[in-house]
Amino acid sequence: MQQQDEIMQQILGELKNINSRLDNIEQEVQELKQEIQELKQEVHEVKQEVQEVKHRIIVIENEHGEKLGAALDGYVQLYDFNKEIRADIKQIRAYQEGHSLRLYKLEHEA
Repeated sequence: MQQQDEIMQQILGELKNINSRLDNIEQEVQELKQEIQELKQEVHEVKQEVQEVKHRIIVIENEHGEKLGAALDGYVQLYDFNKEIRADIKQIRAYQEGHSLRLYKLEHEA
C-alpha cells in the first residue's frame, strides 16, 4: 500500500509538472497571439504608408510632367524665334552688302 501511495505521489507530481508546463505554453501562445496582432497592425500601417507614398509619387510625376511639357514648349518657341532672328539677320546682311556696294559705286563714280 505504501508503494502504491508513492507511485500515486509520483504520478501526481508529474501531473502537476505537466500542468505547469501547459500553463507556460498557454501563456507563451497568448504572448505570440499578441505579437501577431501587433505585427498585423504594423503591416497594415506600412501598407497605408506605401499607398500614401505611391499617391504622392503620382502627384509629383504629374506636376513634373506638366512643368516639363511647359519647359519643352518654351524651348520650341525660343528655337523658332531664334530661327526667325537668324533669317532676319541674314536678310539684313544681304541688304547691307547691297547698300555697301551701291555706296562704293556712288563714291567712286564721282
